[in-house]
Amino acid sequence: MAKSGAEKKSGKKSGKKSGKKSGSFSSYILKIGKKVHPNLTIEHQQALNLLDGIADQLISDLTKRSGELMQYQKTSTLTSKAIQAATRTMMSGSMRTRANKIGKNAVLKVAGLPISEEA
Repeated sequence: MAKSGAEKKSGKKSGKKSGKKSGSFSSYILKIGKKVHPNLTIEHQQALNLLDGIADQLISDLTKRSGELMQYQKTSTLTSKAIQAATRTMMSGSMRTRANKIGKNAVLKVAGLPISEEA
């Protein structure tokens, strides 16, 4: 397949997007909402966009804080312990405890180990 002049110079395909991938948590928010409250419906797109923005901001802050902790510890590998530490510094009270228990159980599930029933 022959490349166009722009493709030959830059080495990139002209049809590909570049930059940060922007995802949406909307479908996950709706699925989790249905599990927790089966009769729940979110009618307004604006409300769903707000929840999506909150989830996106929380994950962005969590990854930023985890990265800062990694730099402080002079490591280059992101571990579940670093994420737990970042969660502990960002959240407070019962939300922090619940988030750590759910995260721990998710890691155990992926690793194929028995999950604790406390969460």
